[in-house]
Amino acid sequence: MNTILLVDAQMAGLDDQRLVGFLSHASGPIRARALPTIGARITKVPLLKEELFAAAADPANLALTFYAFVKVAWIAGMTVLDYGTAEDIARLKQVVSTWPESEREGFLAYVKDYRGFDKVMQHV
Repeated sequence: MNTILLVDAQMAGLDDQRLVGFLSHASGPIRARALPTIGARITKVPLLKEELFAAAADPANLALTFYAFVKVAWIAGMTVLDYGTAEDIARLKQVVSTWPESEREGFLAYVKDYRGFDKVMQHV
């Protein structure tokens, strides 16, 4: 699978409960590092998908920065784009549409060059 975000090697060996626990960590980078690892597991543990959507919708994750200007919520969105189904991407559009305009525009600009995600996410 061609993905935007790679599974974090240090987190790959952790159990699901520990990974989900990291999603409430005070550090944006810690939260963001857990998301792709969770995403890679959603086909085997479908309930983890809800954690991705909760992270994308969490206003705190729009305030927390992963790196430079990239927000934790964006990482959650990119993880859905990487590992989700067409239905998941449609649901992600709904979540992204609730973000402030500056966050929507930033996210869409950031992912536009990856596998045509700009076409998938347009009209958000």
